[in-house]
Amino acid sequence: MIAIYWTEWHPPLRMLLASVVRRTRAIPVRAAVFSKTHIHRSQNTWENNFLCLLCWILNEIKASACFLSDRGFRRVSYLKLLQEEREHSFLVRIADHISVEFKKGKRLLKKSILEPGHALDLGTVLLRQDGAVSVRVIGIWAKGQW
Repeated sequence: MIAIYWTEWHPPLRMLLASVVRRTRAIPVRAAVFSKTHIHRSQNTWENNFLCLLCWILNEIKASACFLSDRGFRRVSYLKLLQEEREHSFLVRIADHISVEFKKGKRLLKKSILEPGHALDLGTVLLRQDGAVSVRVIGIWAKGQW
């Protein structure tokens, strides 16, 4: 498992990290440091290129990974890039205010029947109103969590 995430470093620097998850530790294996002043419109291009480079490196050494990303990485272009990399799997946390399309119709994810302390597998659904990407959605609501 490789976690991909942003962290603030020394202002105005931000660091995009890839860390191998091993039990309760995350060991950084790749980093890219950016000045906030160089990320003019969006950091999406930086994230997509970082992911492509990681996949290229893993493919060169014939290794596979499961990429873990938080909800800041839930956008369609990132999910599509992950899907294109067939040798690797992924888990991306998504927000509950996104629209999902089932065979029976569309609704907001937060309107699903997930309850505290339970898990729910929605299967493969289309995300967003425009059905931009098809992914498997599994909801887990840990006890004691909001």
